[in-house]
Amino acid sequence: TLTLRSTLQGVALALPAPLGKAAAEVRAVTATLPFPLESRPLAVSYGEQLSTLFQLTRAGGGLQLARGELRLGGKRAVLPPTEGWHITGALPYFDDTPWRHFLSKQTEVDGDKVRPATIDLRFDKAQRRWRRQAV
Repeated sequence: TLTLRSTLQGVALALPAPLGKAAAEVRAVTATLPFPLESRPLAVSYGEQLSTLFQLTRAGGGLQLARGELRLGGKRAVLPPTEGWHITGALPYFDDTPWRHFLSKQTEVDGDKVRPATIDLRFDKAQRRWRRQAV
């Protein structure tokens, strides 16, 4: 197992709230990678904002995601019983516009869209833009 840790001090991240950070800000990140990669789930935590747990399998000479969870809002991700990747968690505020823009650029693998199997998020306050109007 390889475990990587950083405070990310000096690194700016242009990500949607609450994941973005200024270079001067300290935010702990830990990545735990098993070897071989498909032997156990790989885990990443990013401050109190994000936790992931993904199980990979061998397929077609490479690795593919079998199942996993991306959890927002402070709790640790758990490996779901079903295939695919799942987004869950709770946030105090959510604006979907920057997230839709960010995810539209990040979820393509070899020309195929990689979409979550389920999304279960809770918000204290949310903002949705439709035809340039906040609702």
